[in-house]
Amino acid sequence: MMKALVRSELLKLKGSWLLRLSFLLPPFFALLALVMNLAGSQAALSAEPLLLMLLRQNHIFLSLLTGNLLFTLIATDLFFKEFQLRTANDVIAVPVPRIRFILAKEIVLFLWMMCIGIASFLVCLIIAAFFPDRGFSSATAVGGLWRYICSTAIQFVPLQLGVWITLVFKSYIVSLGLGIAAVVGSVIAFNTKEAIFLYPYSIGFVLTNFKTPPTPSQLTASLMVLGAMAAVCSAGIALRVRRMDI
Repeated sequence: MMKALVRSELLKLKGSWLLRLSFLLPPFFALLALVMNLAGSQAALSAEPLLLMLLRQNHIFLSLLTGNLLFTLIATDLFFKEFQLRTANDVIAVPVPRIRFILAKEIVLFLWMMCIGIASFLVCLIIAAFFPDRGFSSATAVGGLWRYICSTAIQFVPLQLGVWITLVFKSYIVSLGLGIAAVVGSVIAFNTKEAIFLYPYSIGFVLTNFKTPPTPSQLTASLMVLGAMAAVCSAGIALRVRRMDI
């Protein structure tokens, strides 16, 4: 049954404008990272391999900027579409536990996010492959892929707040506001280094950044914040789904 529900959710994505947009942004920001690096000083350019510079810069975009807003839009679209098309009542009236429909959407959301994260990494890899003289290495590529996968997976947790808000308010506007607030908060947290490891929408970056690994105390604090957010949002989503009117 779960497999059929996931397949059904995937079929709903056919022709989605957000699906196309989500795979146009990774090449754009990877190219932006390239331009920023090529426009930098020669000393900076020679300090580390081009692939590492691209992955590091693009990782900031994905973890703190585009990811927070784009992933929120994706999550909102997956759940709000049922209210927009007036199919929510039909869905929850089917004699199947409601939580299965939510889990199917969550699986699709997670897979969609992972595809974007991996696509973003691959674009950086392809760009760097055109500059083999700039220190291209398989070790950097494997390490970068692992960080991108982990970072995207971590971002899935705070995104559940957007899912919860969508189910409660049934509105794109409120969820979009959350995405914008997440981006603004990430920028502020990134520029006030002391707080970034406590801000849920930046924890993916903190735990997987390319330059400075978190200290044991920062790691513990970040995981505690992430765990608390996961517990609260999961409980909120489950309660909301259970009480949804037919």
